[in-house]
Amino acid sequence: MPKGTRFDLIPGHKDIYFSEANFAIVDKLQALAVETGIPAVRLAMGWVLHNSKVDCVLVGARNSSQIENAINCWRDPAPDEIYARMDEWR
Repeated sequence: MPKGTRFDLIPGHKDIYFSEANFAIVDKLQALAVETGIPAVRLAMGWVLHNSKVDCVLVGARNSSQIENAINCWRDPAPDEIYARMDEWR
């Protein structure tokens, strides 16, 4: 794990999130980012922020650019059809 990343600092979470199914979703996310020109991190956060099944979002930012990214995802979301495509991944 790269030093300082969440999985370096809390390695127990690796067993929860590292799975073939989740890696397949990451591959789809990266492909969608290339297709749309929207960075993957922005697509992922935007999906969470605009998902009606999510009641609240905790943004664990480590720097101001991560906070700015979260605010921009909320203010300027991707088109609804992109999030609808992402809904089908699970």
